[in-house]
Amino acid sequence: MIADTSPFPIRMNASVLAFLSRLLRLSSCVALFGVSGWSAAADTAPYVFPSYRDGAAVKARCDRTLREIEAQARRIAAGRGPDGVLIEIDRLGQTVDDSLSPVFFLANVHPDKPVRDAAEACELRYQAFTSRLYQNPRIYRRLQALQPVDAIDRQMRADLLASFEDAGVGLPAAKRDRARALNDELGRLSQDFERRLREDKTRVAFTDSELDGVPASVWSTAPRDAQGRVLLGLDYPTYSPVVENARSPGHANACGGPSRRAAARRT
Repeated sequence: MIADTSPFPIRMNASVLAFLSRLLRLSSCVALFGVSGWSAAADTAPYVFPSYRDGAAVKARCDRTLREIEAQARRIAAGRGPDGVLIEIDRLGQTVDDSLSPVFFLANVHPDKPVRDAAEACELRYQAFTSRLYQNPRIYRRLQALQPVDAIDRQMRADLLASFEDAGVGLPAAKRDRARALNDELGRLSQDFERRLREDKTRVAFTDSELDGVPASVWSTAPRDAQGRVLLGLDYPTYSPVVENARSPGHANACGGPSRRAAARRT
């Protein structure tokens, strides 16, 4: 049985969410077992977030990990029959979680532009890898032949088969190439969109009452305008809590409407 039902992440945002989820799981283990009991609860030490001094260090990590997962993918494709295929794919996903998800996270939060740029370049290389991987007919056939042993394996198999089919694994060669190119372009456009939002300096004004329901930690120390309204940006750590928690839908839309779309159009 596979412990995690998620296939390895194909989208950058999914990778970041998977990484954050991993941190939460590790924190929960520490809370349950304590630091002294960690080794009894898991075979690994508590996770330490990697530190990268510059963009070159990020690229070096990306190079090493992509070589590793390319080798893992070749071994999965070379396997005979369905036995073990979910475990092999799960291990590939763990490699991405441990090594690349922190890099993708830094693309969104690191203060140094060279580090963010290197992380974004790594995201696109990983996107190209997943586009090829999900079109691999040998891995797809192994998954098709698999008879799941429980509900978790059944769900993981179904999710993976859907991802392969969405990627165009069953298309003729020329159409597969076109589907792969489109998928890579979608990844690039998504990255451009997120970067423009992240770097946009637009501020949206809210009264305190309009932020009812939004955690105070999001806005209590934010600057205010001459009318005393709170000024919030369009960055993800601000935008998401507002649209998810503001009790007035109209006020939440103020942070996600025309200003956010305009930011995406800017070059």
